[in-house]
Amino acid sequence: LLLDDKSADVLGAAIAAYTVVCPGNYSIIASRFQGLCNALSNVAEWGQLLLVDVLLRYVVAQHGYNKERGMFSEDS
Repeated sequence: LLLDDKSADVLGAAIAAYTVVCPGNYSIIASRFQGLCNALSNVAEWGQLLLVDVLLRYVVAQHGYNKERGMFSEDS
């Protein structure tokens, strides 16, 4: 799978394709989550935006979003 490629350019293109072809298929992301996080700084800027979006959506889908404990809550 292209998401396993070591080239940052290929990874950026693979994330772009993922967002178009199968954006809700998080089983593809699950086993690669840590590697994708580690590769984030090497991907081009446009790929970083897409990758952060995919990773954030994956985390929310897996763990949910607790509005009371969000970053911008008044209790922080």
